[in-house]
Amino acid sequence: MRVTPAGSTSTSPKNPAQEESLTFSSSPRKRVTSRSGVDTPAVQSLPSSDSACPAAVGLRRRGNSSSHEHDAGGSSRGRWAWHSPFLRKPMSVVEGEEEEEKLERRMGLYDLLAVGIGGTVGSGVFVLAGEIANAPDLPAGPSVVLSFAAAGLGCVLSGLSFAELASRIHADGSSYIYAYVNLGEVFAFVAGCCLTLEYGISSAAVARNWGDKLGAWVDHMHPHDASEGSVWHPGSGDATGFFRDFNIYAGAIELVCMCIILRGMNVSKITVNVITIAKLLLVVFMTITGFSFLRPSNLEPFAPSGFRGIFRGGTRCFFGYLGFDEVCCMGGEAKNPSKSIPLAVMGTISVVTVLYILASLALVGMQPFADITPSSGFAEAFRFNNLGWAANTVTAGELLTLPLVVLVSLLAQPRLQYAMAQDGLLPAVFGHVDRNGNLFKGTLIAGTVGVVVALFLPFRALEDVISAGVLIAFNLTNTALVVSRRVHPIRPSANRTLALAFNVLALSACFMWKNLGTILPWLPLNVLVTAAAVVPLVLLHVTCPDHPSQDGHFTTPLVPWVPALGSAFNWFLLTQLSWEGLGLVLAFLGGSLFLYATYGWRNSKGGKTGWMEVLAASVRRHSRHPSEVDPGLIEGLLGEGEGEGGEERLRGGRRGGKEKEGDGGQEGQRQAVQEVQPDLRKAGDMIST
Repeated sequence: MRVTPAGSTSTSPKNPAQEESLTFSSSPRKRVTSRSGVDTPAVQSLPSSDSACPAAVGLRRRGNSSSHEHDAGGSSRGRWAWHSPFLRKPMSVVEGEEEEEKLERRMGLYDLLAVGIGGTVGSGVFVLAGEIANAPDLPAGPSVVLSFAAAGLGCVLSGLSFAELASRIHADGSSYIYAYVNLGEVFAFVAGCCLTLEYGISSAAVARNWGDKLGAWVDHMHPHDASEGSVWHPGSGDATGFFRDFNIYAGAIELVCMCIILRGMNVSKITVNVITIAKLLLVVFMTITGFSFLRPSNLEPFAPSGFRGIFRGGTRCFFGYLGFDEVCCMGGEAKNPSKSIPLAVMGTISVVTVLYILASLALVGMQPFADITPSSGFAEAFRFNNLGWAANTVTAGELLTLPLVVLVSLLAQPRLQYAMAQDGLLPAVFGHVDRNGNLFKGTLIAGTVGVVVALFLPFRALEDVISAGVLIAFNLTNTALVVSRRVHPIRPSANRTLALAFNVLALSACFMWKNLGTILPWLPLNVLVTAAAVVPLVLLHVTCPDHPSQDGHFTTPLVPWVPALGSAFNWFLLTQLSWEGLGLVLAFLGGSLFLYATYGWRNSKGGKTGWMEVLAASVRRHSRHPSEVDPGLIEGLLGEGEGEGGEERLRGGRRGGKEKEGDGGQEGQRQAVQEVQPDLRKAGDMIST
């Protein structure tokens, strides 16, 4: 919004997407028409000032998020009875919440790297390398190293979006908050639900995988009749028995991780750092020992299935990188987030890619790929080379370090819940911070649900659903970056419309290539839909100028092309999942939208109050006369009451200032209002279209 005091010349806005013209008038409570044609209450002309506070005072556009009641006198009172599901959260509100610092910033760069690397390195080394090298349909063989390199490149495309948005938005929530600021409330809610799959449900799934491994080791050490059910032998009993899907070890490790997190961030941080170091040492040991037994003959043929095997392997390798975005969910607790989070995100992807490539090369180098055991590649490869002690070390190390993935995933889930509860989209209990600055109640709830899921749900039932949810959340982040960087000078919603069109067409093209392929009757249609997906990107590039950060923040190159390529890659991976998994994801998304319609939309703070309390608190913090900027004055400035009521509150605020300061009250009130004036000039940041 371009705010123009009467008789002054306005300055050019930095972001045309959120611009509207609002003219200050000396006449009390006149209404003027903005550039978009929406009636906006005029505000009395205020003296200019050079001071500013980070959170802008919001003048919510009445026609966008509230309904109106007109009394006999013609006055208008705003009711927050309805708001658009595409309401966006202004950056001024995010910055105002950041200033409150309910969660202490205790995570340095090393801590963030430990979270990213520790939460990511796992199945890629211990399982995926062997499975892809000796896949039953299209074995990649030694070219599995290229599969990991290709997956790392695809991960970088989405990682760049996370890095830039995290450098700008210093709040918990990762994809959720990025979507809320740039796409709208309903997209943010969907992103939050998808991230719950990656964090909360994924922690239970990894715990279940760990429990299955421990159960297999127990069976090996203490043989048991599988037909007899036993709580200590998961999978025993008949097919319909209780113990068939019950895994006490999985529930136990989930419970242990929850107890560690309940002890507070300092205890969790130390645990993550120590186990991450142990895991890295284990991977380095596996790699160096494997290279010492490398035989060049084992690397031939290098690509037994050609390019198809490499590419198919790359699609599976991608899921070994999931977890790097958990760094962004700690944005509200990171020290110097503008610098540390981008470094942690890109550093995590780089380190993990190098580890995966070297470890997979060591694996295929010390044993012919056709003899690799998919489920435990390194352990069996060491036994193949008569290194039983090394095999036992790897098996024990995997059991000891794999729970770190459970811990990191469960650590991120309460932060996501906290971010959503702050906006009213989840019950307030999820946003409760105890006296020690910990999310005790949110952790307890998330951990309890995780324990139940880990006890009863097999890992195979969750794998595809989790993967699909993560890919959708990644693409919402890519789209959020495109919308934030590419802004139409006249039509604020044009960038979102074009970005949505690209995603729909790209997903359609991926499904068509997956299921129709190059069959001649369908080939022209596949090519046509693929070409149509490029059109919105061209229009974005031509009609929506780029607005990169001017504050030294991390900047992604070639927007919208780089994030769009990342989205296309993610959509392609989504189409590779099973139909059963995709059906479950659709059901999950439908349930998420139902939950939003029945609870989130009705309780949204943005829809009910326009985050007025956050903005008012920010004004008080930054005013040199906080006693004079009382709620009546703030509510009047925010336009929360129109007509006689609003004007009376504005006058009441001024009277309060006079009473507090005596003869100097009017001058003091004028100075307080002067400090609000720069924020009114930035009120365009509050317009949610």
